[in-house]
Amino acid sequence: MELFARSHNLLKALCNIKRLTLCIEFWTSDMMQSISNNIPTFPNLTHLGFYSYNYRWDILAMMLHSSPKLESLSLWKFMCICHASGNTSLETPQHVPRCVSVHLKEICFTRYEGKQIELEIARYILENATVLRKMTICWCSNLDAETRLSVTAKLSTFLRSSLTCKLIFS
Repeated sequence: MELFARSHNLLKALCNIKRLTLCIEFWTSDMMQSISNNIPTFPNLTHLGFYSYNYRWDILAMMLHSSPKLESLSLWKFMCICHASGNTSLETPQHVPRCVSVHLKEICFTRYEGKQIELEIARYILENATVLRKMTICWCSNLDAETRLSVTAKLSTFLRSSLTCKLIFS
């Protein structure tokens, strides 16, 4: 609980920053339940970097709701073919975060494998980000060409609310 208190106090102290990178792997479910009602708003945050062994949608969704002016989102996984930790299912928010619907211009996935949670996050962003210009997918280095092609085809079929959004694969 002391770690939660220190993490929460640090986030509160940083609430006016424009860029933030979080490593959230050590945030437990108990910590998240405690912080969920008390997460500060980041009114000036325009770029969020998010490091994890898995895409922790529960934490990411809370950060999106707390960052109304977010324009750029970078999602990094520490390693490919990782073991699941925490909640990896996608329970979409009842209300689309303002930053996603009005401000988000770019998102970058690093070490993308095309796992179900990754596809669901990409679909959610593409369907709801009305000003999205670019979604960059940086493949996991050990992902074979056949899987890349299959995932590319899936991503390309997702509806996009932004007419100018480009999918970039690297």
